[in-house]
Amino acid sequence: MPVYSSIQKKRLASFVVATIVAFTFNMIPYSISTLHGTVSFIYMGIIIGWELSVERRITHSGIRRKLILAAIFMILLFVMRLIRYCFYPDSFWLKEYAWYFYYVSFTAIPLIAYLVATSVGEKETDELLTYDKCMIIAEILLCLAVLTNRLHGWLFYYTDYYAYEYSRGILYYVVIVWETAFTIAAFVTMMRRCSISVVHKYWYVPAIPVMVGALLMVLYYIVDGSPMIFGYKLYNIQEVFCFTYISLFEGCIRIGLIPSNSGYDDMFRLSHVGAIIRNSNGNTIFESQNNMSEIFALYSNATDRFERERTTETNDKRLREKAISGGKILWVEDVTVINTLNYDLRVVTEQIEEENDLMEQEKRVAKERSRYETQNRLYDEIAEYVRPQVVEISQTFQLKECDEEEFCRMLRKAVVLGVYIKRKGNFILLSEENEELSTEELALAIRESFEYLTLSDVYTRLEQKGTKEISAGLIMLAYDLFEEVIEETYSDLQTILVTIYGKTQFCMEIAISADHIMLQKDWKQKEICSFGAELSISCEDDTFYIRLSVGREEVRV
Repeated sequence: MPVYSSIQKKRLASFVVATIVAFTFNMIPYSISTLHGTVSFIYMGIIIGWELSVERRITHSGIRRKLILAAIFMILLFVMRLIRYCFYPDSFWLKEYAWYFYYVSFTAIPLIAYLVATSVGEKETDELLTYDKCMIIAEILLCLAVLTNRLHGWLFYYTDYYAYEYSRGILYYVVIVWETAFTIAAFVTMMRRCSISVVHKYWYVPAIPVMVGALLMVLYYIVDGSPMIFGYKLYNIQEVFCFTYISLFEGCIRIGLIPSNSGYDDMFRLSHVGAIIRNSNGNTIFESQNNMSEIFALYSNATDRFERERTTETNDKRLREKAISGGKILWVEDVTVINTLNYDLRVVTEQIEEENDLMEQEKRVAKERSRYETQNRLYDEIAEYVRPQVVEISQTFQLKECDEEEFCRMLRKAVVLGVYIKRKGNFILLSEENEELSTEELALAIRESFEYLTLSDVYTRLEQKGTKEISAGLIMLAYDLFEEVIEETYSDLQTILVTIYGKTQFCMEIAISADHIMLQKDWKQKEICSFGAELSISCEDDTFYIRLSVGREEVRV
């Protein structure tokens, strides 16, 4: 068990003195003294002080919240006693409900004690079990039944309301069984957890006061009220009830069953850290048992100016200083190994930096080579795609004998072919960076071709119904189809209408007025099927309809 410090001894002495004073005042008959209200305030002060110490000491957040909740119900018990006997003694209604609220605390605190017992040894993040949640719901229902006793009379049935003559109902015995069952369950669970831990030899610390308190409560119920000696009342049920559970909780804290932040001074003293803790005046409060001569030797060579953090080095020893609440801590670090590692790290770092520079240069060269190779590959690919159009344009400008009208016609066609070369190259470059392209790009390319077709007195029209992101390969295939149709029918082309659908599925429809068309239905069939597309060619009223669609075709408007 931990040894009490001087501060802890003073707090314990204050607790004992306050308890003795309250116990003494409580024995004075009501007809002699008017201090009974003060007794309740003293007990509430003791409970509040214990609650504050719990909040400061307990490290397990789940147990801490439950203990604080138990203390709140204890304070509620004494508040109801003040209301009943001191503040409103003549109000039958307030006295009655203050009496009912006794049983709220009498049933809630045992349940909380049981939940604390089951939380010992568990992780802070563990949630309540389904069984525990059901018990909490049952407790709420039991409290509601107690507080609504006036409606059903299951707790007390009044034979004379103003004389407080009553008989006990079935709910009263349910409350007694509930209180007794969870008190025993909490005590047994605590003792079981104690028996399997390293503090089992101190099991009697929480057990003895709990057994004494249980005997006093049993005696209270046997005599049906506070026991009397020579006409003096020994105790009330409220303080015995509260201090029984406080003894159980505090005993488990003291022996270490419930984790707390006490005993750290002994741990610090026995540690091998090599450190001292000083207050704001520079006086040593705690010190470890190792390397103290080194600490003081280093500290004597340092300045006395208080800083938040300071480092003083002597050879391979380093004195570290850090501000803490109420003072500062000083400790010595042996940095011999660290200095050796730092030197090795510097050597290795320099080697790695040199290698990194070489790797960066190699990477830069490889990146440039890859960029050039990609550009050359794209240029070769573009040249391969547009080779027929380039050859035809070249032949146009190499003609030696040609009348002016024929040359102008061939020149206008060459301009259309030039647009195709430009747009095709653009598509290839875009497809290198994007797997999908918008149908808006296809519409822009066709619209530019239409601008130069009008020079040949061709009526053109483009309709675009929605935009959609589709495969870049399918976009280029659709543009190749458009160009194929233009080149085949250019000599007798009069009217061409292109409609691009892109709301749901992609579809491009070309309506062209021409004498004939050489395009076959198996045109690039393998490529079309690879995109899941379909090509159809039909003729209606001297108009050819070429449709490239993916999936279900949209209805032509």
